[in-house]
Amino acid sequence: MPPRPARPDPPLHSPANYALHALPPTLLSYALGATTLRRATHKVCPAPVLAALMCAAFVDAHWVPVVVVSARRAHVGTPWSFAGATVVRVPELCGRDVHFWAREHDMSGYKNFAIVGARELGRLTLATLLKEQAAGTIDSVVVLARADSGSTFDGDAKVLRVDYVDKGSIKGALAGVDVVISTLSETGYAVQGAVAEAAKEAGVKLFVPSEFGGVTEGATGGGGGLFRAKGELHGELKALGLPYALFYTGPFLDWLWSEFVGLDLASGKVSVGSDGNKQISFTAMPDIARYLTYVLINSPAEQLENRSFRLAGDTKSFNEIFKDYEEKTGKKVAVTYILIPELEARIAANPYDSLAHLQHVWATAGPFVTTDNHLCPNWNPSSVADNYPSEYVPKTVRRSISQQCKGLGE
Repeated sequence: MPPRPARPDPPLHSPANYALHALPPTLLSYALGATTLRRATHKVCPAPVLAALMCAAFVDAHWVPVVVVSARRAHVGTPWSFAGATVVRVPELCGRDVHFWAREHDMSGYKNFAIVGARELGRLTLATLLKEQAAGTIDSVVVLARADSGSTFDGDAKVLRVDYVDKGSIKGALAGVDVVISTLSETGYAVQGAVAEAAKEAGVKLFVPSEFGGVTEGATGGGGGLFRAKGELHGELKALGLPYALFYTGPFLDWLWSEFVGLDLASGKVSVGSDGNKQISFTAMPDIARYLTYVLINSPAEQLENRSFRLAGDTKSFNEIFKDYEEKTGKKVAVTYILIPELEARIAANPYDSLAHLQHVWATAGPFVTTDNHLCPNWNPSSVADNYPSEYVPKTVRRSISQQCKGLGE
C-alpha cells in the first residue's frame, strides 16, 4: 500500500484525472436527484484500490462510476486514480470506507447517423460508427457522396449518391437520420448550407459541421477565408433553428508534418509564425473519430445541442516539438521564424493565403484553456511525439493536403 499523504487535506476542487463535480452534500440527496443510481450496484470498499479497479471495469462496460468518500479523505486522486468516475466528497461521511455506485449513461438517443465528406477524418469516423452499429448501440450509418464520385467504403455503411445542388436529393438521403456529421474539406464548405437546409426539412435532430480545428465562433468578417466560411455557417444554423454541436480539436497531429504547411520535419526545414513559443493544442484524427463517436452516442441530447467541445490530444509549442524531435531522432531542424506583421500583410493582400493564415493563427491563438476530454472516459489520445514522421509524409496524405490547401476559402 502506498503511504497516505500527509495533511492538510486537499481542497474540495483539487485537480485530478477525473471530472470532479460539485454535487449535493449528502449521499441520499444525490441518489434521489436527477441522475438515477442503481442501488444494486452500491458497494462499500474498505480499500480504495478496490474502488479504483471497479471504476475501470464499469467504465469499460459503458457505465458511469460514482465514488463517494469523506471530504477528509486526503488520498483520493493523489495516489489513487478513479479514472472516468464522478467523485463526491461528503463532509458528513465518516470513516475510511469508499462508497462505490454506478449509474447507466444518460445516452443521447441518437440511433441513425449520416456522414457527409468521408475522406480521412470521415472514413475514420465511419469506422468507429460501424463498430457501434455492429454492437447494436446504433441502428444505421449512411454516407453521402457526390453522384459523380467513384468512392467506395469498407464495411456495411449504405452509400447514397446525391446532387449537392438539388436540395430534394439531399433531403431524400437524410430521411430518418438523427445526426449529420460533416467532415467536408475546405473545398466543400460551400455545400454545407444546402446540406443544413435539407437536414432541417428532413427532421435531422443534430448537425455537426466540419470544424475540427481552431475556434471559429465569431469569425464572420474579414481576416482570412479559412475560418470565415465556418463562422458564417453558425449563423445559418441558428437562423434555421437546427441544433448543432461544434468540435474544436486544434491541428491534426497526423496531418501536420508537411511542406504544404511549412512543417516538413523529415526534411529538417520548417517555418513558423512569431517566435515559436506559443502553446498549441493538437489532436490526431483517429482520436477525434473515437471521441466524436463516443460523445454523440453517450451524452444526453440536451448537453450536445448548440454548444462547442474542445478536445486536445497534446499541447506543446513548436519550439518544444522541434527540440524534442531533434533529441529523439538525432536530426537537426532549421527553423525560419516569420514576424507577425509580415503574416498580416500577406493575409491583407490575399485573404485566401492559407499558409499565412495558419501560421498567424498558430502563433497568436494559444491553446485551449480548458478541454472537454473528460467526456470520453479512457480516451487516452496519442501525443505529438507519437505522430512524428519517420522518414516522409505518405504521398496520399501529401496529395490530400495539397488539394485542400489549394481550395481554402473558395
